[in-house]
Amino acid sequence: SRLVLSYNQPLLSGAGKAYNSSLIVLANLDTRVALDRTAAELQDQLLEVIESHWDLYIQRSLLLQRQAHLERAETILVRLEKRRDVDSLASQIARARAAVAARRTSLIRAGSEIRNAESRLRAIVNSPDMLNNRASELIPAQTPTTVLLPIELHDAFLTALENRTEIDAATQEIEAARVRLNVAKNELLPV
Repeated sequence: SRLVLSYNQPLLSGAGKAYNSSLIVLANLDTRVALDRTAAELQDQLLEVIESHWDLYIQRSLLLQRQAHLERAETILVRLEKRRDVDSLASQIARARAAVAARRTSLIRAGSEIRNAESRLRAIVNSPDMLNNRASELIPAQTPTTVLLPIELHDAFLTALENRTEIDAATQEIEAARVRLNVAKNELLPV
């Protein structure tokens, strides 16, 4: 039996550790760019879920306010109708009836806004349990915090710049372009 081993070492074009490891470096950079983009998409998705959650909270709050307005308007209408023979004018009663009707309409609109907000949240979360059980109501259990957090503007800017995945992805793409440029320069050398 015979074993032949051949070893080639380029002198100029294609030579060097940087040239030979460039594919690995580029693959690592591309992986980091892909991870940054995935993280950015996940953050966008989470932000959309949070915004939809608080939109649902706002719509439910508006419904409660509109119910209270309707009850007050109905109370005023009843008082005016009871005082019809004493000092209430027909125009006042008519305006009160119109206000009650407008507030009932507003209440119906608020109910449809709640259903729309629930549908948006279900669609964004895309949970089979939530999608299959459309008859159930989504009621936010958490209330907004009223405690202000002391945040320094300079620190907030630094934190934002450090954690922006778009900036990190752009930095990785610049580094990949630099590696490709060095590879191209190496390939211009004579064989």
